[in-house]
Amino acid sequence: LPPEAGALASSQADIASFAGGDRKVVMKADASLLLQVGDRPPHSLVATHVLRVRFDTALRYGVVVTPAHVQVFDVTSGRAVVDASSLSARAADTSIDISGDGSGAVALQLEGRLLWWRRGEREWQTRSVPSASTDVKLSPRGDRALIWDAAGRLDVYDLASGHRHPLTDAQMRTAQFVDDDHVVAADEDGAVWRWSLAHMRSSVLADHGGEGWM
Repeated sequence: LPPEAGALASSQADIASFAGGDRKVVMKADASLLLQVGDRPPHSLVATHVLRVRFDTALRYGVVVTPAHVQVFDVTSGRAVVDASSLSARAADTSIDISGDGSGAVALQLEGRLLWWRRGEREWQTRSVPSASTDVKLSPRGDRALIWDAAGRLDVYDLASGHRHPLTDAQMRTAQFVDDDHVVAADEDGAVWRWSLAHMRSSVLADHGGEGWM
C-alpha cells in the first residue's frame, strides 16, 4: 500500500506508516488504522479490515476500501465524511485515489463504475467508464480522473461533465498527472510519453531529454 503522504516504514508489528506534519497513521498487522498526533496516545481510525488506503498530503483526509465499503473519512475524527458505498465488485480489485489537498477522491470498480467525491458533498457521484478499466489517478485539483485498463489504454475524464479525453490505445505500464492539464506515462518499450490536455497533443520524451510533438 504505497503512501500518498510521507515515507513508508515497516516493522514486524506494523504493515505500514504514513506521516504528514505532526501526524502519523499506522496500519497494524490486523489491517486496522491508528492515528497519532504529536505526543498524544494513538487512537483507532478504521477498525475493520483495510484492503487499500490513500491519504492527502497533510493527512487530513483518507479514502479507504474494506471488504464491504469504500469511504472517505476525516483523519482527525475518524468519521466518514461521505456515505460508505457497498461494493458490487471484488473489493480487493477496487482502485482508489485522493487529491493532494484532500478536496476530492475517486474509486474505480471493475464493472465500469467510477465513484467520485468533492469535499463538502455527502454522497458519491457516479460515472460509467469502460468495464475493462483497472486503475485510476486523480488530478491535483480533483477535477479529472486518469483511467487505464489491462491493455494499457489511457483516458482522462472531466468528472463534472463526464467528457472523455482519449489519450492512447498503446500498451502503457504506468501513468500519472504532472498537473491538471498534463499527463505522463511509460509504455512497454520504456519510452516516456507526455500529453497536453488543453491542446490534445502528445510528445515522446527521449532519454537524452529531447522531445518531438506529434
